[in-house]
Amino acid sequence: MKSLITKNLMTMVLIGLAFQFSAANPLPMPLILEFSTDPPWIEVFYYPPEELIGDTIRTTECEAIILSANPNQDNIILFDSNNTTGFTLNPEGDSIIFSVDNSWETSIGYGTFSGKAGAPPGGVSIVSGVYSVGPDTLYNYELGYDFCMTPTPGEWGHDLIAHNMWGLSYLIINEICVNNTTNGIPNYIELYNASSLPVCTDDLLMIGNSIYDFPSGLTVEPYEFFVIDDVQYPEFFDFNPSIDMLYLVYNGYDEVYSVVDQVGWSTNHGENISFMRFPDGNVDWNNWLDFMGYNDETSYTFENGSPSYGEPNSQLMDIEESILPERIASLYCYPNPFNAQTTISFSLEHQAHAKISIYDITGRLVEVLSDAHYAGGSYSIVWNANGLPSGIYFANMVSDGISVTEKLVLLK
Repeated sequence: MKSLITKNLMTMVLIGLAFQFSAANPLPMPLILEFSTDPPWIEVFYYPPEELIGDTIRTTECEAIILSANPNQDNIILFDSNNTTGFTLNPEGDSIIFSVDNSWETSIGYGTFSGKAGAPPGGVSIVSGVYSVGPDTLYNYELGYDFCMTPTPGEWGHDLIAHNMWGLSYLIINEICVNNTTNGIPNYIELYNASSLPVCTDDLLMIGNSIYDFPSGLTVEPYEFFVIDDVQYPEFFDFNPSIDMLYLVYNGYDEVYSVVDQVGWSTNHGENISFMRFPDGNVDWNNWLDFMGYNDETSYTFENGSPSYGEPNSQLMDIEESILPERIASLYCYPNPFNAQTTISFSLEHQAHAKISIYDITGRLVEVLSDAHYAGGSYSIVWNANGLPSGIYFANMVSDGISVTEKLVLLK
């Protein structure tokens, strides 16, 4: 009964969002809820469904005519080769465009052809949800996308609210190398812990053409590297030197995994050339854009450099100065996203005064957790968010003139 109520509520919310025309942008219709590249299918929400018959689904390689549109009780329609003239989806990157006979048009891009969503390997799908970018979800929202390890074609299989965790990981993709001949390891992915606290990888996966699960209990120490190389690849975990995608995902939501970092490339960088993050040291640890990347054109802080397996990037010049504030005063929250409470850990290099505060997405002060002097060392405070609505919050620490902020996602 609870499941039925949830489905009906989600249907009503989607209808309300889709048809409100005030200051917000209406959700594009049909609303793509989930899709898979292998096998290719697209799940959409649309009302009334019969209006879609005869319209066109376009991808970069084909055009498919919709022959029938039979929804389930929640007005979800599954499109595949059974009810269209047939379409393909490029697993490395593609676009999906619904051309409908009204004033709206739906388009989605994923992989290296767009900054919208990921490229799922076989047996994995992409699910969408509404991500609030303001205090009023109905009037300030975007669509977010997550990986789904257990696809649910034609059914509700994900939350309406997207998790939106891009940039919420201190363990980041630091260097990608293909066609390397310098040390006998031709292909590798290098990860870097950019914080002063150890990071456990138990809740993380690396997704390429297949899925890499980190060794159980693996912890990457502060400012240290972990490298996934040819020896560690599972079968079929390969690189395409011309065009490929890599995603670091957080797997803390049962079967829906949120992207925390990603990078792709769209040209062959050549033999003995790495695609590496901030080789010039120009990185802002408080700017989430520095922790995002899709391809050569949109990877904000990736550049070419000489392979540097498990070491600071070869062209890195000022990284020690860049991370010095993080060494003096650092902040880390786990779990994140969280339900009800999370632990806020912070470290100080020397004795100092520290003020730990919580703000909501509008910048309003929610709570001051601590305002005291501390000896140098590491500390933890539990923040109990019972009574607060789901949404985005910020933990902020100010110490010795240094301000460090961590984005928090409360999900109930």
